[in-house]
Amino acid sequence: MYYIPLDTIREQSMPVLNVGPWGKDLHKYTERVYKKDLFERLPQLIDFIVNSVL
Repeated sequence: MYYIPLDTIREQSMPVLNVGPWGKDLHKYTERVYKKDLFERLPQLIDFIVNSVL
């Protein structure tokens, strides 16, 4: 067993947006992603989000 500081996690809680590629068999050996999303759209989207927030 190990300790998870749930109270601390709740105190520091903030909105999160998980942005990443999608495809069949996510996070498996046979994972497939849409190449255009992975190499073109996603980097542009991440850049836009980071520049908008910061």
